Amino acid sequence: MMVQILINPESLKSEIKSLKSAKDGITAKLTIDTDGLDLQTIQKLKEIETDFNKIIEAYKGLLEQDIKNMDVIIAEWMKVDAKYAGKDFIGRLTGGK
Repeated sequence: MMVQILINPESLKSEIKSLKSAKDGITAKLTIDTDGLDLQTIQKLKEIETDFNKIIEAYKGLLEQDIKNMDVIIAEWMKVDAKYAGKDFIGRLTGGK
């Protein structure tokens, strides 16, 4: 059984644009002001702050990779579409017109 995937390039481009906008909008950076306090609880909060900021940066990196992957999908889809444009079903199977 062959699986078919339908890609609408215009709506996918719109999704990519939205994803880029969302990624660029992520500016969260947790900053905890400890006012020089050196308590065990404060140290744990600072660790959480550091971990949270690393997670946000990793998430933004993953979003960027997703955007690149979607751009590749569109490019590959367009190559296949151009290869078969104007050919009927038999032409697609045989490589003819």
